[in-house]
Amino acid sequence: MASTQAQLESNVSYHKSLLGQIAQLEYAPSSLESQQGFLTGLKNDLKLSEAEVKTLSEITSKERKEHQGLKDSVARKFTAKVTGRKEKFAARQEKEEREYVQALEKEMQCRHHIETLKKLISEGETRRDELIKNVTEHEKLKHDLHALYSHIFDGPTQGYPQDDILEQQVLQSLTEHARIQSDYDHEKRAGELLDLAKTKMSHFWQAIDAALSASTWDMFGGGGIADMMERSSLSEAQGYAHQATMFVQQAHNACQLVNPKAIDGLYIAEGSVIGDIIFDNIYSDMKFHEKIQDSRDSADQVLRNLTSERQASSRRLNTVKNYLNNAEEELKKRRESLDTFRRGVFESIDGGSAGGSRVMYQPPEGPPPSGNFQPPVGPPPNYEGGGVPGDGMDKKGQW
Repeated sequence: MASTQAQLESNVSYHKSLLGQIAQLEYAPSSLESQQGFLTGLKNDLKLSEAEVKTLSEITSKERKEHQGLKDSVARKFTAKVTGRKEKFAARQEKEEREYVQALEKEMQCRHHIETLKKLISEGETRRDELIKNVTEHEKLKHDLHALYSHIFDGPTQGYPQDDILEQQVLQSLTEHARIQSDYDHEKRAGELLDLAKTKMSHFWQAIDAALSASTWDMFGGGGIADMMERSSLSEAQGYAHQATMFVQQAHNACQLVNPKAIDGLYIAEGSVIGDIIFDNIYSDMKFHEKIQDSRDSADQVLRNLTSERQASSRRLNTVKNYLNNAEEELKKRRESLDTFRRGVFESIDGGSAGGSRVMYQPPEGPPPSGNFQPPVGPPPNYEGGGVPGDGMDKKGQW
């Protein structure tokens, strides 16, 4: 396998090409974000304008009918002429015509604005698609650069111990980020499941409330129909209670800090169908009505419990999100430090032409020479004199 130095030298040109192409497309991500925001604004404006032109079209149609009706009304013209109100009729006719023209102008202006917006949106989408291609290419080039660095530098690197240190720091940050990301995902999922549990409990409450209404009717002579409606609502409530309980348990499995007992105490009124048929009277109806009321009271308490659990989950999620943001920032910094070092290594091989920092000189292995080193005998090579008289050396270089 080629040495690190050999791999660096053989990839200098490729590395330089990658950096140049990445620099040319550096504008693309931010430009795409701006373009998408621009398009969103245009589309919102178009939506409002289309709603407005619909209203204006209705106004124009109304004004046109009124204007045309007045213009074509022979009877009104004759009446105005006979009664001496010709001028008043002409003024009214002029007013109707003016209102119709104004309404038509507003509608046409709005339609022109819509056409302009559609043209801008079409052009903007073309530009956005171009930017998407550039962003995709930019990401691919960055991936290729990272792959090049990984191929040469990942693992122990000959002659560049600083790379190994920086790489280890990145791996530590990756591990920490993955741990916090897992906590965030679990907490987020727990919150979503608690929302589902709350929704099912709201449906439970509505079904119990419907049962209460049927029970009230039953107490005042609703008979078999009221009993059937009551039972149907309670059966429906029981299904919602089962689903809510399941979602709370799943939320607890996702995050152990969710209290699975939040739904404990939920009470579902149950009666006997045979008993309702044989012993159906005002007293049994009132007693069962109280049981249903207890069910609704228990639902109120469970909803409060779930609301409290959901709020606690949201607070935990925000806390973990802050930790996650910090971990992402730290990981980003360490990756940048590693990439900067690796880029500097390449640029030093290329003679620093890209303006990067040169790699620090690595001293040779092994201990330094011993302290009893003896100079060679005789003068230095090609020495022709030049000593200063009196310094122990004569003009011919003799001691």
